Amino acid sequence: MDIVFATPGEWDQFVQNYDMKNFPSGISSDGIINFIKAAMMAQFDPRDDYSSSKSYFGPKSIDEIKMCPYTSLGSQPREVSIKLIGLIKQPETAIHLLRVHVHIELAVPYDGQESVGQFWDIEVNEVAGDVKSVCPNCGAPYTNQAFCSFCGTELRAMGGISMMVDKLQLY
Repeated sequence: MDIVFATPGEWDQFVQNYDMKNFPSGISSDGIINFIKAAMMAQFDPRDDYSSSKSYFGPKSIDEIKMCPYTSLGSQPREVSIKLIGLIKQPETAIHLLRVHVHIELAVPYDGQESVGQFWDIEVNEVAGDVKSVCPNCGAPYTNQAFCSFCGTELRAMGGISMMVDKLQLY
């Protein structure tokens, strides 16, 4: 599955247009792409208990995913493009949200939709702790990943950036 920004240079343009000084400093275009790829795979995981989705999506978002017929009927994302919409800083909290439009081209096993759109509000926070560049379980290198690609250990609590889709809207 390919995940790309909707337009070349979109991240650089976004950073120039928005005041990023109060946003977590470790956020990067690669980190966003890696997070969305992992979250997309979890969203289309065929298990009915949505256990893998809970690592990437908040409860309200999982409720939205449960209403998506294409996730339960065997469709899989084949190409995803993302458009950065804006930043939302909630003044009463330290929570930062990145609003993203996600366009998904699907490989469908039935005669149904072949593309869908979603809006994601991704909560982005700095995580205190040692920022490690190797998995503490198996020693594999990683960068901005939620889980170790070799042994599956959750890495977000190790320090650095934590991301979670707080709100998902279908259209």
